[in-house]
Amino acid sequence: MKFELIITLLSTVLLHARASGRSGDVTSTTTKKKKNNNNKGHEGKEIEYDTTFNGEGLSAAIRSPLLPPGGGGNTHIITWNNEHYKYDGQCDVVMMKDEVFAQGLGLHVHIRTKIVGYWSYIQSIAIQIGNDILEIEGSTIADEQAHYWINYEYQGDLDNFAGFSVTQSAPSAYKRHYTIDLNPNSSIVVQVYKEFVRLQFNGDESVFGNTVGLLGDYMTGKTHARDGITAIDDFTNLGDQWQVLPYEKRLFREASRPQFPEPCWKPKDPRGERRRHLADSQISYAQAEHACFRVMSDPLSIKDCVNDILATQDLEMVGAYE
Repeated sequence: MKFELIITLLSTVLLHARASGRSGDVTSTTTKKKKNNNNKGHEGKEIEYDTTFNGEGLSAAIRSPLLPPGGGGNTHIITWNNEHYKYDGQCDVVMMKDEVFAQGLGLHVHIRTKIVGYWSYIQSIAIQIGNDILEIEGSTIADEQAHYWINYEYQGDLDNFAGFSVTQSAPSAYKRHYTIDLNPNSSIVVQVYKEFVRLQFNGDESVFGNTVGLLGDYMTGKTHARDGITAIDDFTNLGDQWQVLPYEKRLFREASRPQFPEPCWKPKDPRGERRRHLADSQISYAQAEHACFRVMSDPLSIKDCVNDILATQDLEMVGAYE
């Protein structure tokens, strides 16, 4: 009874936070607080936390240095504070925004997630800097085509984006990398592997210090609701809080359900689906772990990689981490 009461009270608080979060928004923060040092040499000791996934998109946050903030795979998100969490849902979500980025040009990064069974992944991303918009998505087939739109033009000239140089590479038929060089020593990297899109943000406080969204507050490391005050540790609720709202420019060239006020969709019976899926799995945890261990050493990256392989039943998913 006590456990059920705690869950009920927690749900009530989270629902209240979601409702209150709709009334306001944060565009930047200028309060001087202790700097986040995740891009300053990674001198901190490695800290690991046990992670339990309850099959409903909720997980305990875990933390490790050396990993760039961003997201990808089975919608694994890494915050500015190097916390790892998982979001399972389908909608357009604000991964990052900063209205004063690059002396007022502004930066908006939206991701479009898609549900597959009991999990979800980043299907496409849209980045706006100034007046320019870049949309990138993956492909379920092996081809040599780059699937991107620059200012809604398919495969338009992409040597330059909002005044920043862009480089592309295609390591294989299933892989393509895009790097937006923000200078100096900072960049936004988009990695595509099959239909999966991954984002990485490299830079310090001078570049990303005012950003808010799924990656949290750069200065404090806290994951906040849109009011910039309410801390959210329920990461399903966090993703829902940052669903793209009507007053925010819709960056994707085509609308896709759900769009606010329709809430983000959630997997049906995720716990049961996950249990059945793993019971029927043709790939063992040990096989997945071995495949991931061959290309990385960080335990949290390995954990994310293993989860991706088991969810997709594809050992080649390790390629998304190379």
